[in-house]
Amino acid sequence: MYRGDGLNLYAYVKNNPVTWYDPLGLVAEETPGYYVYGLYDEGAAKPYYIGITNDTDRRADEHKASGRLTDDDKTSMKILDPDLTYGKARGYEQAYIENHETQTGIRGEDISQENRGNKIASYDHANTTRDEDRQQYFEDAFNIKDAELKETKRQKEQEKGDNEKCP
Repeated sequence: MYRGDGLNLYAYVKNNPVTWYDPLGLVAEETPGYYVYGLYDEGAAKPYYIGITNDTDRRADEHKASGRLTDDDKTSMKILDPDLTYGKARGYEQAYIENHETQTGIRGEDISQENRGNKIASYDHANTTRDEDRQQYFEDAFNIKDAELKETKRQKEQEKGDNEKCP
């Protein structure tokens, strides 16, 4: 028994497994319905924060409450990859964090307009305590998205170079 909750397996999510989440990060890799999103300043091509969620409205509200996202159209939340499994979302999130260099937040300091980037990685590439299959699932998803993002960047740089050569 846990704190008098008896055998209620949903007690840790306040009896609402739809809107609350697993506090220990033990969501199965194949669990569907996750989104990778970015938070952007108005007109910016690059996000300042990357995240995952299975409830975009709830997450947007949480970001507004923290000050990471504003109500005034100066910032926005954009879905980057919809309808993924949890494991793919975790790997994709880390690829975006690394490729867009959003891990700029300072741990221990409040979120502010100067401290609103990611404070932690989505997962640790060098983790040795996570189940090997789970770690590999995250890594496989990371590698797919990382290659895609690098190819897109290479193509944009090539197009920019080609445009500069044209008279």
